[in-house]
Order: sequence, then structure tokens, then C-alpha cells
Amino acid sequence: MRRKLQVLLIDEEGLLRDGLCAMINLEEGFAIAGVISGTTALHTVSVPTDPDLIVADFARPPSAASRR
Repeated sequence: MRRKLQVLLIDEEGLLRDGLCAMINLEEGFAIAGVISGTTALHTVSVPTDPDLIVADFARPPSAASRR
């Protein structure tokens, strides 16, 4: 049996994060190594393993044009 690739998931949106975790866990060759909810937690979280893959969503701040 092959080792599963460990995935670290970083996303602020809870519903999307939970859905991605469920989809990744359904795949035979992947397992969730850790979940971080947003970029502010990046410096305070320790992950028990070194992930093979990091899936991150970093939202851009709104541009000046979109704030008008």
C-alpha cells in the first residue's frame, strides 16, 4: 500500500474549507495533514507532519476602484 500524500489546507471560508477537506479525504491517495483557517493563524499553528502539498486561498484586498 502506497503512502498517502499529506495535504495542508489554508482557507478563511469555513464552508469551502470543509467541502475541500471532505473531497480530499475521499481521494485514495490523499489525506488532510492539517487545516488552517486564514492567513492570520499561519504564524501560530504547528502542523504535526511536513505536508506534501499545500492548498491555500489568499484573498486579495479590494482594489481602490472596487471601493468607490
